[in-house]
Amino acid sequence: MILLWRVSEKCNFSCGFCAYDQTLDFPRGAANPAEVLRVVALFHDLAQQRNEQLHVSWLGGEPFLWRPLLDLSEQVSKMGNIAISATTNGSRLSAPAVRQHILSYFAELTISIDGPANVHDQLRGVPGSFEKIRKAVQMLVAERAQSAAPLKLRVNAVMMRRTVPHLEMLCRTLADWGVDEITFNQLGGRDRPAYFPANCLRPDDVAHLRAMLPALTRRACQTRCRPLRQ
Repeated sequence: MILLWRVSEKCNFSCGFCAYDQTLDFPRGAANPAEVLRVVALFHDLAQQRNEQLHVSWLGGEPFLWRPLLDLSEQVSKMGNIAISATTNGSRLSAPAVRQHILSYFAELTISIDGPANVHDQLRGVPGSFEKIRKAVQMLVAERAQSAAPLKLRVNAVMMRRTVPHLEMLCRTLADWGVDEITFNQLGGRDRPAYFPANCLRPDDVAHLRAMLPALTRRACQTRCRPLRQ
């Protein structure tokens, strides 16, 4: 059983394809921690009745900007038989306390990375973000090995015209970092309709991606990194 919760609409990145781009001017909502705990407890009881594990996944905006997240995750974990995960832009992973918390209480972490440094930084609107994430992820991988924490580390990439040509390089790079899985999804138009027409995948882009995947998957099977479709 999976429970997805968008805990905050705040973000510190400026992704032109995202509805939570920090440059957009709108009131930013956030979840009520007490309500989150109440609902998680209800779903936990239901999962127990069905003899299933509950998977709670935090989303944003950027969920690690939501101050209650760390304490709340610890409280949720104490309910038992709950797997916790989050999708993040990676900007808060440089903080040792955040990484330690993830290793202690999270089962999975998905980081959004779209391409090599120049591509990723441009798409995310934050110069230097790729390099900062690289250092943080490699520290997290090393700390995971030392602690033997069962954390699955995943990267998700948005496939659009500028990112498809770089997918192979990205997979190789992330495998070197120690990432366990790579997932990807094509750019959608619901969040930012004006961005979509000039950046969405064209038939030639899809054909290139389709032709690339078999060889890329075969090579990936020899590493810890497994590209998956979404």
